[in-house]
Amino acid sequence: AGLRQRGDGVDATLRDAAGRPTEIRAGYVVGCDGAHSRVRRELGLAFAGQPYAGDFLLADVALDGVGSEDASHLFFRPDGRTLVCLPMAQHRWRVVMPNAGERDGRPPTLEEIQEQVRQRAPWPIAVSDPGWLACFQCHLRSTTAYRRGRVLLAGDAAHIHTPAGGQGMNTGMMDAANLAWKLAL
Repeated sequence: AGLRQRGDGVDATLRDAAGRPTEIRAGYVVGCDGAHSRVRRELGLAFAGQPYAGDFLLADVALDGVGSEDASHLFFRPDGRTLVCLPMAQHRWRVVMPNAGERDGRPPTLEEIQEQVRQRAPWPIAVSDPGWLACFQCHLRSTTAYRRGRVLLAGDAAHIHTPAGGQGMNTGMMDAANLAWKLAL
């Protein structure tokens, strides 16, 4: 809820799930608190960048005709409309489709997912039994500094990317591992 740096430490105000404040003093604070980082805002750091063009669609569904269930299937079209089919458990698939147009966060219907799959797949794939249908927007952003005094940022608090390829996740874990051994010294 708040930070105050003092000489050799940082005073932080935390709030528990019930909203009760707790005051702590630490040698350092590392903000690993995500894209909407309160720690970054407390430091007054910009989060420069921009969203990627178009919304992404995500669906956890059953697929018929995609191919082997022990492999991921990625289809790339010359027009940039990609289809990613990732196997989950028990004949379920996570389907991700970037460049789905501007939807203002409106979740898709099963019929829209089927139509997008039809347009993007190189052969017929039937979509059914939706468990989750979502629309999201990805951003490419980075803070202007990773440190102010004894307060540091790591992971999505410092930089965000598309989830494709695990770039943000891997970079965030490397941030944390790199900071851990240095602070331990």
